[in-house]
Amino acid sequence: MKKLRTNRRRFLEIAAGASVATSTAFLGNAIPAAIARAPGEGPLPWGTMRINPEAVLELCPCGTAYSFFNFRSFNQAPASDPESSWQVRHKGKTLKALMGPSAAFAGDHVELSTGGGDFASTVGVGGIVSTKFTWPRDPKPKDSFLLTAAREPIWRKWIALYNERLLPLGTYRGELYDIGFDKPETHVIEKAGRFYYAFYARYRVRDYYNDRELGEVSGARHTLQVAFNDFLVLEAIPV
Repeated sequence: MKKLRTNRRRFLEIAAGASVATSTAFLGNAIPAAIARAPGEGPLPWGTMRINPEAVLELCPCGTAYSFFNFRSFNQAPASDPESSWQVRHKGKTLKALMGPSAAFAGDHVELSTGGGDFASTVGVGGIVSTKFTWPRDPKPKDSFLLTAAREPIWRKWIALYNERLLPLGTYRGELYDIGFDKPETHVIEKAGRFYYAFYARYRVRDYYNDRELGEVSGARHTLQVAFNDFLVLEAIPV
């Protein structure tokens, strides 16, 4: 329990005093009650919601797919051990299609995403962020989840952005981009009259008039320095 308390304290420090609205391996589930609701009408099994309206019931079919018939047994669906960021995003899209556009979806531990720190794939689809970092030492260096000095600013920024906007309280607008493998991959959350777009793609950009390569753009590198006279016409080619 000492390690549990240490990591809890560290997580709260990273959250910088903001309302903690995350679901983590160490902290347990702590999401706003407004999104901790069962799909459809009526209480959850076992009278849990009658006993504690703030309760979060998460069912994780670890590494496998969900059964539609289990959906009324829980009110938060995780990405269930994703092997990539793509799986995080498309499980979120699929589960919100099946459970409802405001259903609570957790992207599972960010350490399971591509690169081990892709919060964007959870936040962008209106998911609940999770982390299972270790600190101050790493008991399993082979599969390191250590919160390093380089990682900490990134964790702080994403958790702060998540708490500030709380996109899980919004509505996933899946009907805007309803092709399962849309190009470029796009997700939209509507909340309080605002729209939050998330794009996941990489393109090679060229000036096709001058037959000039300008470079690549992606979510991580989304700007290009260009100079031109009179006009600029561009071609974006998927990479």
